Amino acid sequence: MRSKLTNIRWLRILLTGLAVVLINFLIMMLVVTVYAFVLAFKARGAPDQEMISQFAEWLGMWLTPLTGIILTYFGAFMVAKKAGEQYVLHGLLMGIVVVLLSFAETKIFNGNLDLKEGIYLAFYLVASYLGGHMTGRKK
Repeated sequence: MRSKLTNIRWLRILLTGLAVVLINFLIMMLVVTVYAFVLAFKARGAPDQEMISQFAEWLGMWLTPLTGIILTYFGAFMVAKKAGEQYVLHGLLMGIVVVLLSFAETKIFNGNLDLKEGIYLAFYLVASYLGGHMTGRKK
């Protein structure tokens, strides 16, 4: 068991998990920014902040978890591809990093961990398992 733990590529797991959470956050910010520019262009001035807030809230409910699941899957696939025989473990560990960072992101932005958020985090783990598992099928 000791040799299995020493062969884990922790840096790759941590950096990929961090990249997944950051890219997911940046995608949301980019979409909200484009929406604000469209509103500003239509209004020929300052956009309606209420509409931007409503759009960002709606986007946070649907797009962010969906892109997070997709990015977690591909991140786990990439981490597990270089892991040798421990591909599923590497995929799951990367998923755990994503879950912990997503939970921290939720708390930083004053979010609550409700049932819906818990289900999203569980889907991140499932996506990371599938990403790691699919790597093994490719070999």
